[in-house]
Amino acid sequence: MTPKLETVMSADDTEIAYERAGSGPPLVLVHGTTADHTRWEPIRPALEDHFTVYAMDRRGRGKSGDADEYALGREVEDVVAVVELIDEPVILFGHSFGAICSLEAALRTDNLRGLILYEPPLPVSDHDPDTEDILDEMAALVDNGENEQALIKFFREIPRVPTAELDALRSAPNWPTRVDAAHTAIREERARKGYEFDATRFSGLTTPTLLLAGSESAPFLRDATNVLNDALPNSRIVILEGQAHAAMNTAPELVIDEVLAFVREPGDKTLDEEGLSGETEKLLADVWEFPLFEALFGRRARRFGFGGEIPDGPLQYKSEKDPLPLSELEQSLLIASAVGISGWHFGIPYANAEDGLSTYSLRFTGRPTPTAAGIGTVELFYTDDDGVYFVSTRDIDPEGGEYRRTVDDVEDLLRVCRAHTTTLQDARLDIPRKSPHISGHNLWDANVEGSTLFMPVADVGEQLLSFIIMIARNGITVYDDRAGRYAGELDTYFESGLLNPERKYPLTELEQYALVTNAAELGIMGHNIVLSLQAIGLGGWMFTGMFPPSLMGAFADQGVPGLGFRFQRSDDWAVPNPIGLDDYYESVCPPYHSDMHAAAASLVEKKFGDGGTYDPAPPGPYPKEVMETAGEYSDEFVDAVGEMAQYIYDTYGKFPATVPTILMRPLVQAQHLDTDYYDAHFGPEGYLDTHANHLERWHPDEVA
Repeated sequence: MTPKLETVMSADDTEIAYERAGSGPPLVLVHGTTADHTRWEPIRPALEDHFTVYAMDRRGRGKSGDADEYALGREVEDVVAVVELIDEPVILFGHSFGAICSLEAALRTDNLRGLILYEPPLPVSDHDPDTEDILDEMAALVDNGENEQALIKFFREIPRVPTAELDALRSAPNWPTRVDAAHTAIREERARKGYEFDATRFSGLTTPTLLLAGSESAPFLRDATNVLNDALPNSRIVILEGQAHAAMNTAPELVIDEVLAFVREPGDKTLDEEGLSGETEKLLADVWEFPLFEALFGRRARRFGFGGEIPDGPLQYKSEKDPLPLSELEQSLLIASAVGISGWHFGIPYANAEDGLSTYSLRFTGRPTPTAAGIGTVELFYTDDDGVYFVSTRDIDPEGGEYRRTVDDVEDLLRVCRAHTTTLQDARLDIPRKSPHISGHNLWDANVEGSTLFMPVADVGEQLLSFIIMIARNGITVYDDRAGRYAGELDTYFESGLLNPERKYPLTELEQYALVTNAAELGIMGHNIVLSLQAIGLGGWMFTGMFPPSLMGAFADQGVPGLGFRFQRSDDWAVPNPIGLDDYYESVCPPYHSDMHAAAASLVEKKFGDGGTYDPAPPGPYPKEVMETAGEYSDEFVDAVGEMAQYIYDTYGKFPATVPTILMRPLVQAQHLDTDYYDAHFGPEGYLDTHANHLERWHPDEVA
């Protein structure tokens, strides 16, 4: 279909041009700085096979008009004008500066079905370059007629486009058009730097949102994507591996695949965008109503799945069935049972050391797994045949403060979990089938084809720092019982009465406290998944027979990258210490903070800063007048907490001193149960009715 050039009048009477082509649901494309609608040529033909594509020229570009006065708000009105001329809900896809325009437009229109934002350069990062001198130099080049040099300076010094990607841009047919529009980059960059991002404005933007980010992009772009993901209630990040800021040019198929996966075209084996089918609703109702005590007493470690084989011994057996991966619905239910959002939790209602509302909790996000003092450090990784994923829900506020307790809430529960799932790798986690990576008795069954392996993690460092705050609120000091001294130079705080030298908490005991509470949370999360297996009729079990350092990446130098965690190492330690997965799950210690004083300050900011746990402005579990009674910590108090934490880090080279910073131990594997094996060895008592009927009900197409 030949593209058709059309126009629409914007709010300030500027004519905005767009090309329309293709067939299917509407997709509006909004280009970035210096480009026009032709920047989408590497991916537009493929998109037109699935969508009616509206590729607009932003003002001052292509066939669009311009105005004497420029403002970001006018750009936003232009996008809204195109979106609202379409008579059905739109998928809006913005790149770079165009993504900022699209993000703001999403607040001004109700005609969106979905939002795709590729690295909106929000000015929120410490890594964001100071561009005023660069812009002055660009302006001088433009005034001298050296537009191309000005444009090259822009790409190299602001988005910091890698040389290979810049070469791809320069070789594209639309490069001369970009050169002609070099002057517009100056005004747009000044508008970008003047843009004030307020996360609270987007807390109600529930439009499903895909955030695309290049693994090789400049740090300030990565930071902006993470900040935006935290602000949006229904978003997820997809990392474009090996790409930077212009993957449409360098990896067009990758971008196309992610767009199509996000939109979930009819016919895909995903949940229906228009709602759940009647049969699916019946399945979910049966799962929701499955008796708790039947799950408790019917639970078994059912390890033998489709495609399994016990190679020898008295129970030798080989499955005659091919491995069958879990469906998205099956996976989503298990994930929701672990980290789904159930509403607000109630925090600690009273602490005798505080006059107002207790400030012990770090988060009020309620999930199915209990958490010590409402600290809530636990998150979930999982892997299947198609990839490795991270589900992060601990900092998501419940939508509208609603509590999810009935089967009518299931669709929302699953949607939120999917929206906050990030794809980290595009194949199953590759762990060698040998010691020490996998225990001998799990070599035949762990992380096998068709299975889904769930890997909960807890941040013991954040747990410990929160516990130090809790005991310090009671005047208790950390006492290093290994060295026989107080944890830090604390005389000042003893003299002021902030801390009581007679009230000492042994460091090793406090760290065991943090470790055990986190371990309990991991175990309960795993048990939630296992109980859900019984209700759905899936096989699987909770186990510890895979070595956590292998899973997290301690053997990366030996060709076993695992999840890619960062580790600290010392000849004095039996095993390296995991401290975080950069950009996704980072503990409160260096290098993620300059020192432990900064780490303590960051935790306090999370509690009392704008949009924080005890900020009375955003919604929360208690009325504003109750939230306002939560007393903020004094500078002296924060200094004291930082002093004790810094002592631990300086003395032992890590935080915590005696236990791992990040804990991964109990795992859960889910798979389709081969009932033939259980019939052969145990008879009909070997499994539940849900297992016997699972294939017929959940996978009727697989039944011969």
